[in-house]
Amino acid sequence: MATGEARVTGTIRGNGRNPHGLYPTLNGKVDVLIENGRIFKSQERAIWKIISILNLPAVLQGKVDLEKEGLPYNKISATVLARNGLFETESLIIDSPIVKITAAGNYDLPTDQIDMVWAVSPFGSYSQFLKSIPLFGRLFAGDRKGIATALFSVKGSIEDPEVTYLPMKSFATGLTGLAQLAFDILKNTVMLPIDLMTPDENQGTVKDTMPAPESVPSAP
Repeated sequence: MATGEARVTGTIRGNGRNPHGLYPTLNGKVDVLIENGRIFKSQERAIWKIISILNLPAVLQGKVDLEKEGLPYNKISATVLARNGLFETESLIIDSPIVKITAAGNYDLPTDQIDMVWAVSPFGSYSQFLKSIPLFGRLFAGDRKGIATALFSVKGSIEDPEVTYLPMKSFATGLTGLAQLAFDILKNTVMLPIDLMTPDENQGTVKDTMPAPESVPSAP
């Protein structure tokens, strides 16, 4: 369950003539923007499984009651393409004052199967507490400093997806596929820098293969 002010623009078309029903006929594109709300545990299963794996409720105990109050966010945005019932996005962004979350992947509505990679990075006044979580590794872009990041694979039913932490060492030769897309959104779109470190300050880091952006706005 999530609260907030939603705005959806675009068109999705479908028809009921397909013998398999309406879902496989859905095609179109929509832009989604939800502002100033909270994401609660009751329905947003993928996000809350990620929050639980990172142990955020315990780390932020006494500062933020995530279990009771939900994860606050300023903005959730995404552009979603629908192709024969397959919904794809390369630009899902959850802009929270606690963490920044980005994702890329797809959801097959007819078969109820999700296949995404989510990237999470600590942010703002809470980053000093969250950067101690060992699951946050450092991803580097060219000669730029590293972003504290945790990557997760999300697969299966949208109601109860399987969420798997992706260790930094599994990207020893660089990011590829959905993981690279999710990280690119994080580094290029979400306000940076976030907990920056130079490459020689941390071992076991991963160098991203994409070029660095021309300019990076500073976090407030």
